[in-house]
Amino acid sequence: MSITIIDVAKKAGVSRTTVSNVLNHPKRCSNETKKKVLAAIKELNYTPNFAAKTLVNKTSKLIGIILPEYIDNNFLTGNPFYNTIIDGVNSKLTSLDNEYDIIINYLHSKKKKENIIEWVNMRNIDGLIVIGEISKNYIKKIEKSNIPCIFIDNYVDYPKNSITLNIDDKLGGYLATKHLIKKGYQKISFCSSNLKSSKVNSLRYKGYLEALNKYKIDIPIVLESKNIFFDAGVEIAKEILNNNIDAVVSVSDILAIGIVKEISKYKKIPNEFGIVGFDNINISNYYTPSLTTINQEIKHRGELALEYLIKLILNKKFNPNILITNINLIERESTLL
Repeated sequence: MSITIIDVAKKAGVSRTTVSNVLNHPKRCSNETKKKVLAAIKELNYTPNFAAKTLVNKTSKLIGIILPEYIDNNFLTGNPFYNTIIDGVNSKLTSLDNEYDIIINYLHSKKKKENIIEWVNMRNIDGLIVIGEISKNYIKKIEKSNIPCIFIDNYVDYPKNSITLNIDDKLGGYLATKHLIKKGYQKISFCSSNLKSSKVNSLRYKGYLEALNKYKIDIPIVLESKNIFFDAGVEIAKEILNNNIDAVVSVSDILAIGIVKEISKYKKIPNEFGIVGFDNINISNYYTPSLTTINQEIKHRGELALEYLIKLILNKKFNPNILITNINLIERESTLL
């Protein structure tokens, strides 16, 4: 015999409506009431029938966040960029009275990638936020589902019922390189992973090349890191030292901080070596030396993504369906003042 919401209500000594409020509108309930109801749910091993609720309301109040195939739990803990975007989404969510919930999917296995639409349909997800670069094949699957979608940092062909939220990556690479040139650095290298496969990184590289060409600076070797983790920055530092590079434009802050960690053992920063990161994650301001970086207001981008997704869900139309948010260079201690 299956356990029902009525059984939970009897066990907790509350009404059926109260149990429903604890499950669906917890902010309306006191902590004491929530504890009683949740204890009863646990004891009875009750599973709420969200599917039935979805059929009645025609909406699940679920927003899916999809992270690309190169992301896993280790990546999230090693690089706070994605966490900060998700924090922005959640921050905006709590300020709204729509009572949406977030569910996250990592596309780090072949099965998960193949079943992406099944995942969306089974949960009747109302809208998607896709963070980072995913292949066109999966973008087409999302488009066929006709689900409202926000793409962040993904240079797609703008599927219908979607908005793409990007920054000017080429300008970011240009500003970082120009800053190093103006500070007197001469042998300026570019450090990135997946330079050929990542449109984001390749655009930042184009901006870097444009600045070097404009100021007639020789182009040294490109530093290919295995990823954009801290440890990859530490590893690539040996190549920097071996090639007498005196400055680096890094595609991410956390990679840059790894470089600084190792280089500072051998060279004085910023007098003998300068570096500019990209993102302006929190630690870039508190690390010693603090990191000069391209600020892209990461949390704000998450907030914007949620704001525009809700508008799409409510059938609002946008033209154009690509938004470019502002960036700026923040000068700190890792480059000459």
